[in-house]
Amino acid sequence: MKAKISIVCTFTIAFVSLALTENVVAASNVVTACGTAITTSGTWSLSQNLTCTSDGIDVEVGNVTLKLNGFTITGPGTTVASNGVLVASTDGSSLNAVTILGPGTVTNFQNGIVFQSTNGGGAVDVTVAGNVLGIQLQAATNLVISQSSLQNNFQGISGQLATSTIVANSGSNNNDCINLVLSSNNKILGNSCNGNRHAGFVIGGNTSGGASTGNTVEGNQTSDNRFYGIFLGPRASGNHLIGNVAFGNRFLDINEFNSHCSSDTFLSDVFRTSSQSCVK
Repeated sequence: MKAKISIVCTFTIAFVSLALTENVVAASNVVTACGTAITTSGTWSLSQNLTCTSDGIDVEVGNVTLKLNGFTITGPGTTVASNGVLVASTDGSSLNAVTILGPGTVTNFQNGIVFQSTNGGGAVDVTVAGNVLGIQLQAATNLVISQSSLQNNFQGISGQLATSTIVANSGSNNNDCINLVLSSNNKILGNSCNGNRHAGFVIGGNTSGGASTGNTVEGNQTSDNRFYGIFLGPRASGNHLIGNVAFGNRFLDINEFNSHCSSDTFLSDVFRTSSQSCVK
């Protein structure tokens, strides 16, 4: 049950961050107001704090880097339908390579940042706080979400994601820190999710629909969550947990919902309590 911890190399973190930021150049496009629609590819730069009565910024075209430059985008409250940054085309087609680059904060929206049918890009060094859904994923692929802070949202990072990397983020006081459904072949590496109201990590928690499979959950740390450190739900199968540390979670450190662990595998995870003996 207890073994050496597999460490996620800092080289991995640096590499995936570089992959998002290496092509960022000086911005010639400036965002100065709420409700801005970005319809031209390139680098866009937020120039001031925004306090919005509806959406903050809509990115409607691919190949965009949005630099928050340390500013805060504040929404109208979590009961008002609103998005801090919405990445989605107007015709429902996929957008490629849209990156939200911090430092900067998105707060007090129903949805903080939404990636809708997005391929490539992601979010780096962004604070997402006090939203219903912090970073919402809707059929997104090949994203990198890195070094971001998820605080006091209902869900920190949540939704449907494939072939993406979630690395070196931290989250507390959310209901769930990271909650993926219908999500496959992702790498969830070196995140810290402590003191959340339900769980640190949830994979395949949906009770119907497609499975979450082939995800690698490695080198994460999760403690002091009110129910679970890591929860593998009824639609989780074929996932691989390696070198995670889960201690002091009130109900279970690692919960495997499926009998005999289904096809999920465990290697060198460090924990005190689990739901089944097949969790190692």
